[in-house]
Amino acid sequence: MDNGHQNESFLVKVTHIFTREAAKASLRHIFELFNDHKHDLVTEEMAKTIELKHTKVLSKADKSFLRMWAYSVGNSRVLGLLETSPDDLESYSWTEMIGKPMLELSSLQSEHTPWMDEKYCLIEKYEYQLMQSKFEQLLTMIEDQKKRTCDSQLHMQIRLAELSEEVSVIKRNLESVQQQNAEIIQLLKRVPVEEESEDPVFTRLRKDRESQPYHFRK
Repeated sequence: MDNGHQNESFLVKVTHIFTREAAKASLRHIFELFNDHKHDLVTEEMAKTIELKHTKVLSKADKSFLRMWAYSVGNSRVLGLLETSPDDLESYSWTEMIGKPMLELSSLQSEHTPWMDEKYCLIEKYEYQLMQSKFEQLLTMIEDQKKRTCDSQLHMQIRLAELSEEVSVIKRNLESVQQQNAEIIQLLKRVPVEEESEDPVFTRLRKDRESQPYHFRK
């Protein structure tokens, strides 16, 4: 392989993860001075090691110490990093494209073996089985929900039928009462009204008076 081909490169996407512990470890020399109340010993050169990945994961207390120092010395770069890092994160990740020599790509391709194909096949099979299991669980949940819905609808229909029957019974009772009232009214209309009986003494006097000639009546 000639030197020109060896100098060729390809881009690889690399994901970095930076934790709070790593940030504290890399900036230990600065925070030790903060803890010893020796803020004035923190130099601009030391502050150049502070990057966005540090401010993203530092605790709120550490950010406060760093912000006070940056204000006191007028370090706008560190203040800007702190302004873009308001969250209280335990870890911070980012992705970047890194150039790799073509020689490394060739070595990676040479490591591709039938055993790796079988391994990837097993992984894909496991993932397929896992997805199939989740899909079956989802179908079971859907069927169970359908059954519950049907049972609820059936219960509602039965209850509505019971209420309808109760209404029918009440309606029949009302009709029966109305019919009985009508019969009672008809019976009352047929019974003659008895005249009030007159006192026998007055009856005899009235008859005697009526039997006398008109000119003797007084």
